[in-house]
Amino acid sequence: MSNKPSSTHSFSAILLGIPAFAVPLFLLDATIDPALTPRFALLSVALLFVVVFGYKDFQAATANGQLGFLRRTILLPFLVYLLCTILSLTRAVNVSEGIFEVLKTLLFLIFLLVATFIIRTQRASLAVLTKGVSLLAIVVSVIGISQHYHLGFEWIPGPADAQPFSTFANKNLFSSFLFLTLPFVLFGFFTFNARWHITAGISFTLALYAILVAQTRAVWVAMVLSSALIIVAAVLYFSQKRLRFSIESLHIHELRILQFCALVGAVIALNFLQPLLFRSSTTSDISTVEKAASIFDPQNSSRNERITLWKKSLLIIKDYPLLGVGAGNWKIVFPKYGLVGTRMEMGTVHFPQPHNDFLWVASETGIIGLAAYVAIFLLAIYYCAKIVTTSDNLHDQILSLAMAFGIIGYMTISFFDFPKERIEHLVYVALILSTILAMYDKLFPLQMKLPGRVVRGLCGIIVFLLFFSTVVGLIRMHAEMHTRRALAARQASEWDGVIQEIDEAYSYYAVLDPMVTPLPWYRGVAYFSKNNTVEALKDFTEAYAIHPHHIHVLNNLGSCYERLGDHSKAIEFYIKALAISPRFEESLLNLTAVYFNVGKYEEAYQTILQCSDSKDPRAMMFLAAVKGKLNIR
Repeated sequence: MSNKPSSTHSFSAILLGIPAFAVPLFLLDATIDPALTPRFALLSVALLFVVVFGYKDFQAATANGQLGFLRRTILLPFLVYLLCTILSLTRAVNVSEGIFEVLKTLLFLIFLLVATFIIRTQRASLAVLTKGVSLLAIVVSVIGISQHYHLGFEWIPGPADAQPFSTFANKNLFSSFLFLTLPFVLFGFFTFNARWHITAGISFTLALYAILVAQTRAVWVAMVLSSALIIVAAVLYFSQKRLRFSIESLHIHELRILQFCALVGAVIALNFLQPLLFRSSTTSDISTVEKAASIFDPQNSSRNERITLWKKSLLIIKDYPLLGVGAGNWKIVFPKYGLVGTRMEMGTVHFPQPHNDFLWVASETGIIGLAAYVAIFLLAIYYCAKIVTTSDNLHDQILSLAMAFGIIGYMTISFFDFPKERIEHLVYVALILSTILAMYDKLFPLQMKLPGRVVRGLCGIIVFLLFFSTVVGLIRMHAEMHTRRALAARQASEWDGVIQEIDEAYSYYAVLDPMVTPLPWYRGVAYFSKNNTVEALKDFTEAYAIHPHHIHVLNNLGSCYERLGDHSKAIEFYIKALAISPRFEESLLNLTAVYFNVGKYEEAYQTILQCSDSKDPRAMMFLAAVKGKLNIR
């Protein structure tokens, strides 16, 4: 049978473009987080179509023995990581959040396999992918730069005081996504001819400038570290190998290296001159040099808060080394270890991850899960090294170096940030990994044939999982839409509206909002405000089962018990809240009031003293009342 790509292959490649190019641009303003859940649902639907319409391709490839990449070692740690993620659910307090994380990992794996298959079996797909990524990087960069200089696109949903974020609702995620496009952009710049070489050059210039103005230090470190390692490795290898390139080829690549250096220098110079040339939209006047220097500033609050998150995450790993606390459950368990030293202390912010993907993985899936996760990327780098040292094709060597640059940079960013959380980042990491895997399989081919019934069975399982993933994504999107309406109703004190919207939002697969607050808590607040304490207690108790370390849930449970006359229960829950966050003002004031009501004036006095800096008028009133009982002047 001929191995010539069919028209169906072309159709599969077109479908692959949906997750590659549509997912990073897709936003839904009706949800609280305009990107995460909508992109999860879109990726699920896109992959479902790719698998269904590409079924004949998979059958043909099996008959031709073209699935040899499935025998590669790199897939073994991926399967171990997936297994650890699934097994970790046995330790999860909140299983529904764990299911969402498992489905994200499955989407990552399925997309990796589908992309590898298409890149491996269709020769033109890599060139098309590279061109498409270059164009996408231009679009995303132009949007972000326009936001930075008030030139447009400020209507795109996201925090108005944190631009530029382009289509990612967060400037750090904007920068890290642009970084993940660079391996393809750089490959195109060094290998394409004529207009696509120019297009890749424009793409690289805009992406690099956008990364600089976004001032994401993790991405800067990734750029410097990965560039240094790749350049050193390339120089050492090519200087030791007596490679014979044609004079024309050598001159072309020398010229492009000079062009590349000129572009980098021009972008850096423009970045330093931009305060003099343009009006920036940034909320501060911090220069690039000052922002970079803040990495080493011991007084930098962002750095210190991150270190606090890491230290407490290490305590979680120490306590749960084997299976972790369960996929998706770091955000549930973390408050138990105390919120002092973080913005979570006052209950206004709740972190869903520790700003370090490796600690996140270890906390939730255990040490074995972390080892498997890291092994995926180390094997990818090993494959790149093997391609460079074995292949005689300069284009393959450039491509593998570019992909290794991306993997090293991604691992660096993951050490300081949370790209694993985001669907578009998983898509592009999968594209990088699939490119490496397809190149390696091309250079060291393996044959693999599967019986037709096995192919049908595997495709059936994948279709079912993708359908289930789509349903879960739509349920969570629906929940976020109604939760957003509930938040608006709560702001307007329309308590019946809050109850109605949470009734619509709440389900087994949607129990938390993106701010890590249980949905029943909002309904409980509404019932409490309507003086329906019995119903409020039911909802707060349900919220407690979902998130037993949420200080607002603990505080409101205490308030319900106090209103019902159960002073001991009220004190118990206020003390639980204060054990997590000793400076949480709401619980300090409420506990003071309970102590006062039961005649424990000394305890009330010691508690209210911890509110000495409070701007709440109740604090001074309570202090005066307690002093009066204790005859303190």
